[in-house]
Amino acid sequence: MAAAAEPAIQEHVDALYQGHHRWLQGWLGRKLGNAGDAADLAQDVFVRLLCRQPCEVREPRTYLSAIAGMLDSLKPKVRTAFLWAQLEGLTCRQIGERMGVSLATAERYVAAALRQCYAMRFDV
Repeated sequence: MAAAAEPAIQEHVDALYQGHHRWLQGWLGRKLGNAGDAADLAQDVFVRLLCRQPCEVREPRTYLSAIAGMLDSLKPKVRTAFLWAQLEGLTCRQIGERMGVSLATAERYVAAALRQCYAMRFDV
């Protein structure tokens, strides 16, 4: 499991969560057509934010929807592998074992997610 977020980051994410979680989950629910998937993806967005440096967010809903869109654009297995790697610090070998796939497949999943992050790094 990843180390606890630093207080400044946690406060930043808490403020965004308190002000915009309900909106984000509703927006995702309308977009995805599934309340359960929307709740999971909204949670993934805020967990991802805990791993980032705090920054000034002028348009929080645009910021949150961009992160959600990036995560949503990943195939479910790729998203899962990426989140395990980034948030739990698992190696590709450990991810492969958890998912029941080969090391090479786990590496492809993580690489695909990282390419997507790299492509979106200036947009989010």
